[in-house]
Amino acid sequence: MNKKTLLFIQIIGELAIPLIGFFFWNWSLYFILLFYMIENLFATYFQLETFRKFTFLVEKKESTIDYKKLFIYITFWLIEVALIHLFLFLTNPSIQFGNEVLDFFMYEDMGIPQGFLLIPLLYFASKMKMKQDIQTLTIKIKSIDEVKNFSPKFNYYWVSICFWVSLILISFFISLPELVAISLLLALFIYRSLNRT
Repeated sequence: MNKKTLLFIQIIGELAIPLIGFFFWNWSLYFILLFYMIENLFATYFQLETFRKFTFLVEKKESTIDYKKLFIYITFWLIEVALIHLFLFLTNPSIQFGNEVLDFFMYEDMGIPQGFLLIPLLYFASKMKMKQDIQTLTIKIKSIDEVKNFSPKFNYYWVSICFWVSLILISFFISLPELVAISLLLALFIYRSLNRT
């Protein structure tokens, strides 16, 4: 399977659940954003695991997880979560976040609360993405010395934070229709897919 085909499948995978949720499961903007935040949390952890396992595979030397980088990643994630909630509050001041979170996890499809399906699914998808990324990195590597140049990048997090700050500033002047906000969010999903690892 060539690189373009893999990339196409990856982008479709990124967009599939949010689009199915919106069109078939009646997901609101907040539901899609909750999905995005949970998925990002798994992606954050597994991105670090990707590099740790890749280093072990190449150097045959066990290493522990880099807690300093994990702390930085989690900090970026928390900042983005805070900005998302501020944006949602500005667009809908009456929103009850606690009720929305409960509704999201307890929403039933075929009699099963979706929280029990989505969390394991997102964990499994992130783990599979890690294995795919390790294979990609292994193909890229030409010598053991190059391993030192491979490290997690924070570019996506800076872009996502700028994205949410921009939407917050826009929200002070105009009310963004939900469909426009979802379209912009899907563009962020695509950007994330193109810039992971």
